[in-house]
Amino acid sequence: VDALVPSFIEAGADIITFHCEATKHVDRTLQLIRKGGVKAGLVFNPATPLDYLDYELDQIDVVLLMSVNPGFGGQSFIESTIEKLARVREKLDAYKAQTGREIALEVDGGVKPANIARIAAAGADTFVAGSAVFEVSRGGTCMIRAALFDLDGTLVSSLPELAKGVEMLSRELGAPVPPEAVVGDMIGGGVRVLIDRLFLWRKGACAKELPDFESTLQRLVAIWSGMSGDLIREIPGAFAGVQSLKEAGISVWLVTNKERGLTEAFLRERGIDALFNGLVAAGDCAHPKPAPDMLIKAITSAGAEASEAVMVGDSRNDALAARAAGIRAMLVESGYNEGVPLKEWARTAGFNEVFPSVKEVCEELLA
Repeated sequence: VDALVPSFIEAGADIITFHCEATKHVDRTLQLIRKGGVKAGLVFNPATPLDYLDYELDQIDVVLLMSVNPGFGGQSFIESTIEKLARVREKLDAYKAQTGREIALEVDGGVKPANIARIAAAGADTFVAGSAVFEVSRGGTCMIRAALFDLDGTLVSSLPELAKGVEMLSRELGAPVPPEAVVGDMIGGGVRVLIDRLFLWRKGACAKELPDFESTLQRLVAIWSGMSGDLIREIPGAFAGVQSLKEAGISVWLVTNKERGLTEAFLRERGIDALFNGLVAAGDCAHPKPAPDMLIKAITSAGAEASEAVMVGDSRNDALAARAAGIRAMLVESGYNEGVPLKEWARTAGFNEVFPSVKEVCEELLA
């Protein structure tokens, strides 16, 4: 960052802030900025400790706390920033009492009319707002043109039906029947991945020779296709939430690793085939989620840019596909994540937008 400082000063900047991680020597960079006759600020990401403030307040004019992880606009405010703000405010007030010098406390990320008063009460005096100011007027919606939804575990609870199909297949083959919870841990990558995991489980459960992969896959799909769907349940508020986005002018797409035939049959049986503007299913792209191909196809078909799209899903495959496609990921805890609690995985993987269900996601997008 040091090499850029003179250029910004020459261009007319009067305040230059930088992330702690952007320089090898924070103190030296702060001195370089101030020697140029402009004010200096230090930026802290959500997970960056505040230790530098114990040593550098004399060199700082602005403390900027990021309340989202940098990357794209429209993210939700990270609530732990409130407590962090209060700690910094206490430190800056104590410093002012000793020196008489005031340091600005700025917040950037997820600042909206609905939370700005609470952010100010925690100690902030300067605010950065992007989407909240420059949003497209759609009856209050944010600047999202395409919302992509996973199906199983996100919009519907299909585990009982999926597990019943696996049970019927297992009994036909004279093989051990995996418990429903075990089948739940196999879900997340599409039917081919499920068959792979089923074979691995059976290999550990018995020494019996395993059947051919392709014939097993075709038989399982046939069993599921012949089932009534009565065991599949809508996750409360999910379809209503999707409908509310569509009514707000957002293009809603179903993006699932489930076989196209199974998906289309399910949508027809439930009378919701017109709910979505489009469908991208298994086989429509060379690579399924977590590759970005399916998401990119949906976004392009919707006539949107990556910055105008969001992926809503219940698993790491959805999250990683969104990251690879360069779009926002909003995750829900209602589904399946291969046996690992989604919130726990999301925290370690750097995804901070996790909601109880689609209902809350849609409310957030329309806030």
